Amino acid sequence: MASFNQNVEVRDAAGRPIGKMHAFLIGKSTGTVEIAIVDGEPGPRQSDSCFPIPWELFKYEQDFDGYVCHRTSDFISDGPSFGCNDRMEWSYADLVSFFSYYRVAF
Repeated sequence: MASFNQNVEVRDAAGRPIGKMHAFLIGKSTGTVEIAIVDGEPGPRQSDSCFPIPWELFKYEQDFDGYVCHRTSDFISDGPSFGCNDRMEWSYADLVSFFSYYRVAF
């Protein structure tokens, strides 16, 4: 995984801010970004939560120099999350569950 040091804003499908890019998970066999880790507080969670979201759900928007995730903040808030300071050690099953939740082929 490679860290991303800039605080690039992430918004949901409705244009509401949901957080900032925290890190990326790079596929070993593809060498491409598979999952973006968003550090944010969407919806009612209001905690130090990070959300693993499949990269293909993001689109860069020049208007605000950030990314739009094509899911609502409520959907993201209800999805898989972990503490941003937690160690990210995921199994293959964890990765499949992230993609399944977001309804994206893995």
